[in-house]
Amino acid sequence: MVDSFDPDGFDEALLGPWRSALRDASFDEAFMAECEAIAPRMLDAIRLPLVRGWLREQARPAAVLARLWAYGDTVPSDVLHTALDPALTQGLARTGALRETTEGWRGGLRLMPFLDLFIASDEMHAEDPVMGPGATTQQLARMIGSTPGPRVLDVGCGAGSLALVAAARGATEVVGVDLHPRAASWSRLNAALNELALELHTGDLTAPVQGRQFDLVLAQPPFVLKPPDIEATTYLHGGAMGDELALRLVGELPSVLAPEGEARILFDSPVRQDAPLWRRLQDAHADDDVQQLVFVTPGNSPDLQAIGYAANSHPELGPAYAEAAWRYRAHSSAQGIERCEHALAVLRRQTPGLSVTIERPSLAGIDAQIVAQTWRAVATASQPEPKLRTTTVGMPADAWLVQEQALDGSEARLILRLPPGRGGDQELSDAAALLVEQLREPKTVATLIERYASACELPASDVGPGVIDFVRQSLVAGRLVASPDAP
Repeated sequence: MVDSFDPDGFDEALLGPWRSALRDASFDEAFMAECEAIAPRMLDAIRLPLVRGWLREQARPAAVLARLWAYGDTVPSDVLHTALDPALTQGLARTGALRETTEGWRGGLRLMPFLDLFIASDEMHAEDPVMGPGATTQQLARMIGSTPGPRVLDVGCGAGSLALVAAARGATEVVGVDLHPRAASWSRLNAALNELALELHTGDLTAPVQGRQFDLVLAQPPFVLKPPDIEATTYLHGGAMGDELALRLVGELPSVLAPEGEARILFDSPVRQDAPLWRRLQDAHADDDVQQLVFVTPGNSPDLQAIGYAANSHPELGPAYAEAAWRYRAHSSAQGIERCEHALAVLRRQTPGLSVTIERPSLAGIDAQIVAQTWRAVATASQPEPKLRTTTVGMPADAWLVQEQALDGSEARLILRLPPGRGGDQELSDAAALLVEQLREPKTVATLIERYASACELPASDVGPGVIDFVRQSLVAGRLVASPDAP
C-alpha cells in the first residue's frame, strides 16, 4: 500500500482488469449525469453531501466507483467488493489508486468517464493539481468533430482529455503539451488505459513543437485572474487580468497552424470598453493572413468568480475561503473589471484577414459543424452586393416562428426559435418579422428586396440597403441559410 498515487509507477498489468471493471459497472457519462443532476450549479461543498447520500442508496456498481473516484467518499469493504474483485482491489491499493482507512476504502485519484473514455487525474483539491475533464472541456470537445484532421495539437493538455478524444476520433498524430511536469505522466497513463497513442511534451505553450504545423490546435488555457497575494496554480491562473496567457498563446498560433489549419480556444476575458476582444486577438497574433471567428457569451460576474475560485481552493468554506474570496473580489475591483465574457475563438490561416464576432446567450450547442457552417456563411455574406443579390436564402430547416400574445391582448410579439448553437430564441422587430414572413419559401435576395418593398409600399431602392444588411448579419448569425451552391 502507498500513501500517494504516482501515475508513472502504475502497474500496466492492472490496466486491462481496471478498464473491464469500469465498463462492466456501467461507470459512464449517463450515470454521472444522474449524479450531476442533484443540485446543479451549486458549489461542491454545498451539494456533495446530497450526492454522496444518494449514491449510498444505490445498489449499482457504478455508484460505488463514483463514490471512490468522483466524489471523495469512503466505501466499506463489503460494498467495495460488489464493484471490484479482491485481487484488483489489492492491486490498485499497491499503486495508490485506492487507500484503505479505518473507516473503509477511499480513492487516491480522480477518475471520470468522458466521451466513451476514462480520464484519471489528480484529486480536485490537491496542491497544484493536474486536471481532468470539466465543464469547459466538454464545450471544447464539441469542437473536435468526428474527423479532426490528421495532426492535432492540444496546448495545456492536462491529463490528456482533449488529445485522447482527438485520437479516438481518428487523428493519426496527436501531440499534447503542458507546463505542469505531472501532466505528461497523467496523459501517458490515460493513453494506456484507453489503448490510444499520444506524443507528449513538457514546456511553455507551443515552445516544444516550434517548427511543426498542425491541422487542429485546441486549448483551454488558464484564464482566472491572479491577485498578487494568492499563490499561483498552473491549471487555474492566467495572469493579473486572467487572459494574458490566452492572448500570448494566440500570438504563437500562426507559427504552428498548417496552411489549412484551424485553432479553437476557449477562455474567459474581462470586458474592456476601449479594446474589444476581437481587436485584442488581432493585436496578439498581428498576422494579416489570419481570420478569426469569435463566439462570445456573458461570463460570470466578479462576485461569482470570487466565490467559485475561492471555494475551489478552500472547499471547507471556512475562514481561509472567506479571505480568499475577498482577495479575488478586491483584485477585480482594483483591475477595473466589472464584466467578463466567455469566448470561443476560432482562428485559421487564410487571406484576406478578417474578424467576425457573434454574440450568443450561451455557447451551448456550438460544435465543429456549427463552426464550419458559420465560416461558409461568412464567405457568402462577404460577397459583393451584385453577387449577393443572386444568392438564394431561406430559413433554417430547424427554425420555428412562435407568436406570443399578452393575456389582455395588448401586445403580441414574434419569436424566431432556433437551436442553441444557432442562437436560441430571438425576438423579431416588426421589420425583421416582415422580412422573415417573406422567407417562408427560399428566395434570391433580389426577390426578397422586391417582395419586402411591395409589402412596405416603398421603392425597392429605399429598402434595398437595409435588406442587404439584414441578410448579411442573419447569414453569419445563423438566422438565414444560403443555397448549397453559395460560397
